[in-house]
Amino acid sequence: MGGCGGFPGVGGGTPSVPTVIPTWMRFTFTHLQLQAAALTNDFEIYSAPVRVNIDGVVLKHTTQFLGGAISDYKVSVGLVGDLARYLSLFDVDTAPSNTKPAGYAEGYPNDQLQFGAVTSIRVAGVSVGANLSASTQGAATLWMRISALEAP
Repeated sequence: MGGCGGFPGVGGGTPSVPTVIPTWMRFTFTHLQLQAAALTNDFEIYSAPVRVNIDGVVLKHTTQFLGGAISDYKVSVGLVGDLARYLSLFDVDTAPSNTKPAGYAEGYPNDQLQFGAVTSIRVAGVSVGANLSASTQGAATLWMRISALEAP
């Protein structure tokens, strides 16, 4: 029976050494990591080791992303060349909330990554009205449910 939801008291490793037990792992970021003299930018939030599976992704902003003349600010989660693979663009320029759809975004891709190389998991930002470098605040938490195939 695949897709265990986690067992109390049972760990699934760490981001750098995941195990076969799927485990939710937390990553945080701020607007500073997306700042650029451009309307779009992205950065690596996780370097996934070989044989990793991304089962689920949840993104929740804890501080509203704002600044200057930015009139719209969205983020997505994905890979180089497919920056919305795990989560499509999600508004983070709204007041933080604990309910969907405004409070958080989630996806369950069940995506088996590379067998022979690490994979760069990326957060991308898109602004309207001003460059991302105009941002003055914003923070978010990204949880990813990660597991790894046993080594051959």
